[in-house]
Amino acid sequence: FFLNSIAEKSLVYGPGVLQEQQAGVQTTCTIQLRNANNENRKSGRDELVIELKQKFQTEDGKDSMRDLPYELVDHDNGQYTLVYIADEGEVVLHVRLTDENGKQRPLRGSPFKPSFSNMARNRANEFTGPLVSSWIQGTLKGMDEFYQSTNVGHQTKLKDGDVVSLIKVMNHIKDMYNQEDSLLLQQDEVYETVVTLEKEAVPGDKQHKSLKKIGTNLRQLKDDILAKEKEIQPMQQKESELYRKVISEFE
Repeated sequence: FFLNSIAEKSLVYGPGVLQEQQAGVQTTCTIQLRNANNENRKSGRDELVIELKQKFQTEDGKDSMRDLPYELVDHDNGQYTLVYIADEGEVVLHVRLTDENGKQRPLRGSPFKPSFSNMARNRANEFTGPLVSSWIQGTLKGMDEFYQSTNVGHQTKLKDGDVVSLIKVMNHIKDMYNQEDSLLLQQDEVYETVVTLEKEAVPGDKQHKSLKKIGTNLRQLKDDILAKEKEIQPMQQKESELYRKVISEFE
């Protein structure tokens, strides 16, 4: 008995979904399908629907989209490689999985908006090239900065009647909920990318360590945020009742 691939758990990563790739040079990205338990699938033959289009200008100067040819390689282990070449400019890539009811569901992160430039860095389209490595660093840095600012922000000491600080704390709590899925996806993307690089003999210990620390911090932050929500509830209620009173006096 095996569990079906689930679009909402699966992911796409690699140079082929990034900005500032080399125009006119072959690029690739990996589609990793996962099951309901968030485990990587071990078999292939899934029904993937790829829509790959490039923006271009028509003769009368209007923006339009044209289909790009691509190749999809099924490695028969839950992983697929998408191979394509694009001209300079913007590309839109939709990756969908047909579920058991015949419904096409977008994979996490889809649609992707890679871009291509004639001035891109050398080897930008290679997995082991500079683009992927700076994307890993940038993504880890971004997640850490989100943790730092939200962690400091939600810990603001609140005094009675300090509505401005209360709203700030509430916004940090809202940020955590809004960003949660995206942060989980970024962690998965970095993890799978580093594992792929390790297969190409690129050491990944440092990135794994950073990722583990960020993951632990974000899980702790979620727990702290839940506790903070409970803590500020009475204050939220009190303030909204006060406002209602003030407003009703004007009516």
